[in-house]
Amino acid sequence: MNQHTYCPENIPPTEVVAFVDRYGLYEHHHRNGHTVSPQREAQTFKLLVGVLGREKRLVAIIHEDDKESAQAYQREGYEIHTMNGNRPQALPRLLEQQHHNAAIKQLVVVSDDPVFGNLCASAVQQEARVAVWSPSGQHPAKLADPRFAMRTLDELLPSDYIQPSAVFVWLDIENLLIGLKQQGVVPIMKDFVNALKTEIADLGQITGIMAYGDFGLLRDALGYDVQRELEKCGVRTRYQVNLRGKNSADMEIASDIHTHLEQDDMLQTIIIGTGDRDFRPAIEAARAKGKRVVILALKDNLSRELQQAADEVRYLDKHFAAAPVPDKSQPHTTQLALLLRLIAFFGQQQWINRKSLPMGSAEANFLTNAIQEGLLLEQYDGNDINISLNTAHPLVLAAQYVARWIPQRVAYLIREKGMPYVDTNFLAKGMQMDRGCRELNIGQDRSTAEAWLHAAAIAGLLHKSQHSHPKTPDKVLDIWLPTEIA
Repeated sequence: MNQHTYCPENIPPTEVVAFVDRYGLYEHHHRNGHTVSPQREAQTFKLLVGVLGREKRLVAIIHEDDKESAQAYQREGYEIHTMNGNRPQALPRLLEQQHHNAAIKQLVVVSDDPVFGNLCASAVQQEARVAVWSPSGQHPAKLADPRFAMRTLDELLPSDYIQPSAVFVWLDIENLLIGLKQQGVVPIMKDFVNALKTEIADLGQITGIMAYGDFGLLRDALGYDVQRELEKCGVRTRYQVNLRGKNSADMEIASDIHTHLEQDDMLQTIIIGTGDRDFRPAIEAARAKGKRVVILALKDNLSRELQQAADEVRYLDKHFAAAPVPDKSQPHTTQLALLLRLIAFFGQQQWINRKSLPMGSAEANFLTNAIQEGLLLEQYDGNDINISLNTAHPLVLAAQYVARWIPQRVAYLIREKGMPYVDTNFLAKGMQMDRGCRELNIGQDRSTAEAWLHAAAIAGLLHKSQHSHPKTPDKVLDIWLPTEIA
């Protein structure tokens, strides 16, 4: 569309001049998730201005990508001025030309942009009335002059003028739930869906939520039927079998987003729950169609590429209590012993009923603290509470490794190597040399190595005894034997 140019000598005398900053309104509506009919908007402003004077001149400043608004305002007789990134230079030049116009009785400005301040002040000096109609209600200093009649659009427009945008939510459910589990959280789906809706409540009317994932893998990882629980919460699901370690949900979601954009032109905002960078092409396609894209993610699980591609990112972490990261360098021996004992009790079971745990008062306190710290996961099943080891937690991973490595190592040295005993120093050096212990930061100094060994003895995985040093009889060594040999 060709941009009009002001020629002061060709402008007829008018009673009212109105500047509608549709460029600013476009960004305001887009940012706040509003749906507004440009045609109705143009007609409404024209009607409101018409009350102020018979001879009126209507000027609309429009973003060059907002083709629909340009056509709507032009049909209502507005002078159209399109701008893009050149607005900071083009708008002041446009307003400066207005200073040369013949005197007017009324100036109306529909904008929050302080650049209109000079125009308003000049009109007041020419004894014209000035009205500023603010979209946001937050007035910059240059427009907050008491000589200007300031009103918000909410006061002037009908209550149904602005409608909430229609939004649709696509969830890469594996990405979100596995990410939460790594933080020590296995949410109930009712709580998860409520948290999601709370986080996006201001974005518009949710027309649908679709969750994609390999729900078989999620059942194994979380211990319950995630797909069934989501369906009970009104979330539609689509089962995507992952092949060769690839999350195929991202490809299906991207395809469905493209299809949805082709079929539903009324959809203004799309929301994608994921942190995966593979969604960037789908986001760019949606934004190219003028849609707003909001990402729902976890802070530590968000691709930088995805963050840069979206209009906005919102985080779900704050709705769930994440487990604190333990200090692996100084573990408490008693805590480690109870954790090792619990690992042995679980065996091959993934979830067990809390009531079935053989624990006294000390063990019960440990269990409560372990849940709070994210070592254990809780899942409510009616009146029962099921417990699972959080295998994504670093201390649990370390304890599981120790529960295998220490007994096997000691038994190997005694039985296969024929050593009469294995002392602390020998095992501590073995921990420092073992690749698995190094990767999990197990016993990489003498104090933590001793803590793990004593914990294993308390848990019944080893037998601890004492032996005189062969070269210095006055010195006593802690020695370690397999429990069955002891």
